[in-house]
Amino acid sequence: MTVKDKTQARKVYSYFPNVPTTQVTAVAAAVNIAAIEFKNIEFGGYSNVSRAKYGATPVTSAAGDFTGGQSFFYDDFAVASGKSITGVRLWWPGDLGSLQIKCRLCREAGATLIDTVSFDVNAAGIYYATFSTPFLMSETYAYDKFLVSMYETTGTWNVYVEYAAGATAGYTPHQGGVVLYPTRGIYYVESIYLAGDNNPISPTNDMYLVEPVFG
Repeated sequence: MTVKDKTQARKVYSYFPNVPTTQVTAVAAAVNIAAIEFKNIEFGGYSNVSRAKYGATPVTSAAGDFTGGQSFFYDDFAVASGKSITGVRLWWPGDLGSLQIKCRLCREAGATLIDTVSFDVNAAGIYYATFSTPFLMSETYAYDKFLVSMYETTGTWNVYVEYAAGATAGYTPHQGGVVLYPTRGIYYVESIYLAGDNNPISPTNDMYLVEPVFG
């Protein structure tokens, strides 16, 4: 294992302290395998947003003024793909009237704001929005923690998957280490939230149904 691999392993392990070190080290050491050869092949990935669309996830719409999102990191495989983070997609449950959602892309778990985009929602469904400037997944920021978040701009509604309800349905929302997009090297870390219209920084066991989009 190279010095670079060891450094990456330590950073990844800080995201998943309850995962055996050997497993995290193996992930960090293996990310260069076939990165170039397979960079243009698309596979399906795990998606909390898609689970909600198909009714596999119980969604809660509660009164509350919160920004919530999902943190993730990308590896050398994503760097080799030459892809960028271009926007977000989210599930909205509907039946709440015409509202506006503000989404953020942040680095270092909310400490650094990269871009925002706002858009209207109404009926139940998956909504897509594009950031003004794509964020290239460069080697400089590989293994840094990023997040995408959602905020209902009137501060009235907080939409998420409540942890206990998800577990009862056979689904555990808080599951660090889940691979979001295997061929692109994107890994989910945890859900994060904060009161008000802010960059979220506090971990939560509940799941916010928002994900990054790549292009």
